[in-house]
Amino acid sequence: MSSAQIGRGSHRYPAGWRARRAEELAVVVTTAWFARPFIRPGRYVTGFDTSTYSGPNLHFTLGELLHGRLPLWNDTIFGGAPHLGNTQTGALYLPKLLFAGMNLNRAMSLLVAAHLLGLALGLLVLMRRLGCRPPAGFITALAGVGCGAILTRSIQFEQILVIAWAPAVLVAIHAVMTSPRAWRAAGVAALVFAGAVLAGHPQMTYLVGALAAMWTVGVTIATRAWRRLGHLAAAGTAAGLLCGLQLLATRAATQSSAIVGGRSLATLRLPDRSIEPGRMAQVLLGTVRAIDPGYNAGAFETVGYVGAAVVALALVGVVTNLRPGPRRPLVVCLSVLAIVTAILATGSRTALFQLFFDHLPGFDLMRVSGRWITVTDLCLAILAGLGVDGGRQALRRDSRLRAPLAAIGAGAVVVAVLALTDRVAVDRMAVLGWLVGTGLVAAGLVAAGFVAARRGDAPDRRPNPAALVVAARHDAPDRRPNPAALVVAARHDAPDMRRNPAALLVAAFALLGTGFELGVANRHSVNLGLAAGVSFTNYTSAPTEWLKGEPGWTLALTGDRIGDTQYLLPGLRPNANTLFDIRSIDGYDGGVQVSKRWLAMVGSFTSPVAANFELTMRAQMPDHLEPAALARLGVRWVLIDTDDAAGRLAGWRGPVVTGGLLEVYENPTWIGEAVVRRPGSADVAQPLVRRSPGELEASVGTDQPGRLVVTSQWDPGWRATIDGNPVDTQVVDRFLLGADVPAGNHVVRFIYRPDWVLPGLMIMLLGAALVVAMFVADHRRRGTVRPSPR
Repeated sequence: MSSAQIGRGSHRYPAGWRARRAEELAVVVTTAWFARPFIRPGRYVTGFDTSTYSGPNLHFTLGELLHGRLPLWNDTIFGGAPHLGNTQTGALYLPKLLFAGMNLNRAMSLLVAAHLLGLALGLLVLMRRLGCRPPAGFITALAGVGCGAILTRSIQFEQILVIAWAPAVLVAIHAVMTSPRAWRAAGVAALVFAGAVLAGHPQMTYLVGALAAMWTVGVTIATRAWRRLGHLAAAGTAAGLLCGLQLLATRAATQSSAIVGGRSLATLRLPDRSIEPGRMAQVLLGTVRAIDPGYNAGAFETVGYVGAAVVALALVGVVTNLRPGPRRPLVVCLSVLAIVTAILATGSRTALFQLFFDHLPGFDLMRVSGRWITVTDLCLAILAGLGVDGGRQALRRDSRLRAPLAAIGAGAVVVAVLALTDRVAVDRMAVLGWLVGTGLVAAGLVAAGFVAARRGDAPDRRPNPAALVVAARHDAPDRRPNPAALVVAARHDAPDMRRNPAALLVAAFALLGTGFELGVANRHSVNLGLAAGVSFTNYTSAPTEWLKGEPGWTLALTGDRIGDTQYLLPGLRPNANTLFDIRSIDGYDGGVQVSKRWLAMVGSFTSPVAANFELTMRAQMPDHLEPAALARLGVRWVLIDTDDAAGRLAGWRGPVVTGGLLEVYENPTWIGEAVVRRPGSADVAQPLVRRSPGELEASVGTDQPGRLVVTSQWDPGWRATIDGNPVDTQVVDRFLLGADVPAGNHVVRFIYRPDWVLPGLMIMLLGAALVVAMFVADHRRRGTVRPSPR
C-alpha cells in the first residue's frame, strides 16, 4: 500500500489519524512544558506546604508501607494522631509506592508531573468521547492544565492528586451511560471513583463529586439512558466498598476531631479564603504581566486565571451548542455549574453559599471557599473545546454569519461582565492581553465566516454512512442495537479540516489566542518561582541532629518565615519534625488530626475559650513556659530562636546545643517517657521501648498499685495488655495514654489496633470482588446504544 493511499485513509489508517496523533503529541509536549519545574533535573519545587505538611505526611506513609505496616498512627505530631484517618495523607493511594525509595522532594515532583499529564490526557479523551475533532481536545487540555487554578494546586500536593482524577471521572461516567458493555464500564468506573477518593484532599474530592453529579445529570438527559443509572449506582457502591478502610478510619477520626462542628460563616469570608465579588472578572481573565499571582485574586489560594481567549471560546461553545441536540444538556449543566461554583468561590457573602452551608452535609468543613474556582476553570476549559468544535460545525449548517455573531456576542458578554462587576482598577497591560486573546478568537471566527461565504460551503456532501444505513434498514428506534447510531457515534461526522479552510481558520486562531495568554502568563507561574537547586530534605542543623532519636517530646518555638525553607526545616516548623523522626506535642492540620483532647490541652495553657483548632500550639503558648506543667505532659525539649529564649525559658536548662539562630533547651523537671503515678507519691520513671509508632512496651516495677502514663495521646483505638492479659486504657490529664497497673514487675504493652481495621479490610475485599464480577458479567444482554453526545 502506498503512502498516498494511507494518507487518504484505509482500513488500517482511518481518516484523520495523523491529526489525532499530532494532537496527542501536542498535549504531552505542552503538559511537559507546564510541568517543567517538576521534571527538570537538579531542580526541586518546594513550597511551604511541600516541606512542612505534604512532605512529612508522605515520608511517614512510605516509611510505614515499606515496613509492611498500615500507616494507622503517626507518633511524631500532636503527641500522636490518627494518620490513616486523615484523608489528606492519601495513605492508601498506591501510585505513591511507584516513587518509593527515591529522594522525597523528587518523588513528590514526579508524582505531580504524572498527575498533570493524566489530567491533560483525561481532558483529551473526554473531548473525543463527545465527538470533537482536533484541536478541540488540545484546546481543552491546554486550558485545563495551564489555568491558574490547576497550576496553583500543583504546588499543593494532596490537592492536585485528587483534582487530576476529575476528567477520568467524567469519562468513566460517560462510558457507563453510553458503552455497549455497561458492566465492564461500571467496573472501570468503580476503580476510577475509588482512585479519586483515596488520592487525598477531602475538599478536592468534594469538588470533583459536585462536578461528577452535574455531569451525570447532563449525560443522562443527553443519552436518555435512564436504566444505566443503575450501573452507575453499582459502580459508586463498589467504589465505596473499595474505600471502606479509608472511610471507616476517617469516620472514627472525625468523631474525635475538633473540627467536627464545622467552620463559621465569618471565617469562610476572609480575604485569603475567598474571592472578592468585584474581582471575579480579573480572577478569570487575569494578566500576562510578571506580577504577584495574588494580584488578580486577592490571595494565593484563589488564583483562577484562564484568560480572555478561553472565556470567549467557552461563550462560543455555549452559543453554538444550545440548539436542540445531545450536547445541549451537557452545555447547560456545565454552564450552570461554572456560574454556581464562581459564586461559591466568593465565600459566605451570598445567599446561595449560606443555603449550601446550612443544608449540604460536609459543606461547612471546607476551609477555603475560593478553591471552588477550580471547578469553574475546568468547566470553562471543556466549554472552550466545545466552542472550537461548535464554531467550526456552525459553518456547516449553511449559516455563514452564525460563528462571527457568536464571537461578537462573546465579546459583548465579556465587556458587560467587566463593566458590571469589576470595581478594581485594571492596568493597561492586562486589558491589552484580554484584547489580544479575545481578538484572535474573534478574528478566526470572522475570517472563517468570510472564507465559508466565498467558497459557498454547505453541509458536507460526502456520502454519509449513517444515512445510508438508515435508508437500507428503514431504522426506527428499538431495543436492538442501532447500526445508524453506532456509525454516528464511531464516525463523529464533522468536516475534514484538510478540505475545509474555514474550519482550519477557527482552530488556528483559537490556538493562537489560548496559547498566547496561557503561555506568556506561565512564564511567571508560582511553581517556577519555587524551584530551587536543593531538596528540602537536605536542610538540617546542629539542633536538628541533636534531637534525632532523643526521648521526650519537642516543642518548637520558631518564627513565621514563610518561604524561607532553609530556616523552616531546621526550625521544625510543624510538621517538619516528622522528616527527622523527632516526636513533637505540636502539629498542624486543617482537618481531623486536631482532636478535641489536644485542643483542650492547649486551652489549659491559654484559655479553653480562646484555644483555636486552626493554630499550632506554638502560636498559642504564653510568654513564659512553666517547666513543671510541660513536663507532666512529657515535653522535654524546646527549640527556640536565640533572641526569644531568655524571657520565655527562665528556669530551663541550656542552651544544650546551638546552631545558627536556633537553640535547644531542656526541661529540668522531665522524668521520662513512661512514669507510674501513685497518690501521695512522686512519679517513678519506667523503661519504655517504641517498637513502632503504634506499639509501645514498658517494663514496670512498682511496690504499690498505680497508673502507668506514657507520652502518647490517648485514642479509642489503643489497646493495652499487662503480661498478655487485656486491660482498659485510661485518659490521663484529659490527653495522655495510661493504664492501671498492680504492684510488682510487669510488662505492659500498648498497641494501636482500632476496631474498624478488620471490618474495613473485609469491606475492601468485598468491593474488589464486586468489581471483578462486573468485569466478568455476561455482556450479551445489552441495552440500547445511543450515540455519544456531539
